[in-house]
Amino acid sequence: MILFSSLIFSALSVFAEVPTSFVFVSLPQTIAAGAVSETITLQAQNATGNSVVLPQTGCLSLKSSSSSGQFSSSASNWNPVSVLTMNKGTANRNFYYKNTSTGTQTISVQAVLKPETENRSCSAWPVSEWPAGIVASQGIVVGGSDNTATSTGQIEGSVSTTTEPVSENNYNNSLNNNSNWPIEPQIYSHI
Repeated sequence: MILFSSLIFSALSVFAEVPTSFVFVSLPQTIAAGAVSETITLQAQNATGNSVVLPQTGCLSLKSSSSSGQFSSSASNWNPVSVLTMNKGTANRNFYYKNTSTGTQTISVQAVLKPETENRSCSAWPVSEWPAGIVASQGIVVGGSDNTATSTGQIEGSVSTTTEPVSENNYNNSLNNNSNWPIEPQIYSHI
């Protein structure tokens, strides 16, 4: 019976579930100018909105609508980054934001699955070479006292949201509108 159960588990895990969206599961925030945000969490999800672990390494390109916006993977040991790695086998990636410019700003994350054939790390792999991915955006208010920030993506709470695959992006990449994500299908087995 153990062998039979093992074979069923192996057969079910041959095809890894691929995320169909990346969404912010942390609510939009209002922060003081120059202050570090609370944890911002991006989550990989399937078509039914459930979290799904990545079948391969994910690369995240972080952008702000404000040129003075910064991102870091640590709130206490600030190191500005524009690209983060989301490890294979994880569903969530946390990061932080800060900005000295006040106003309502938009943070965007372009998420792609790194092909198994790509040997460079996410930060060494130029974003201009990335395949089409999925972009999630969330508003953040810097220096304000009201909570007018919004989010695109699926989050729990009162904000209505959407996430769509990229057909054109903010990175000046020409993308194939007929491409399916991920570009290279992968087969996995736990034997």
